[in-house]
Amino acid sequence: TTLAAVLVYLYRTKAVGRRMGRVQVLSAFMRFWSTSDWLGEDGLEESLKGTTMTPESVLGRKIKWKRACVIPAEGRNESQTVRDCAQAALYREGVRGRDTGEPGTEGYVPPTLLDCYRAAYASPSCASASVASDRHGDGPVLLDPTMTVNYLGRLSAGFVRESRDEARATLRA
Repeated sequence: TTLAAVLVYLYRTKAVGRRMGRVQVLSAFMRFWSTSDWLGEDGLEESLKGTTMTPESVLGRKIKWKRACVIPAEGRNESQTVRDCAQAALYREGVRGRDTGEPGTEGYVPPTLLDCYRAAYASPSCASASVASDRHGDGPVLLDPTMTVNYLGRLSAGFVRESRDEARATLRA
């Protein structure tokens, strides 16, 4: 079902089409999976080089750079779906006028529902950083059109890293 959800996303965003063959769809999926920064870790070490790597700095950077997708509703694009989503509107009303703070800091309130999912599925630890953390939850975000179900929420960070590496290797071969 996870693969089917990603394929629906690719179809509705027109990254794959009905006329494409199986191999083309597979290579489009591999390209999408391998190039998406699902955990916000791509370039993490370089961006924090020369600074003290604190849990707050790692978490803030991951929240800002992490890829989060919403499967577009039928006949709409992704941004229209997010804009017109009832859950997103309720969330915006709830945080309107509040000081949101900086990502990764104490008291950070994400300004949008999509940012809220990014923050909920991010932790200050990663494979390349030696930052101790008592918080878990690194994972990819692919939401349904109502923005209530994260289809990729049960995938572990280790699986995502490994599968992205394998997808990159497959595309190079």
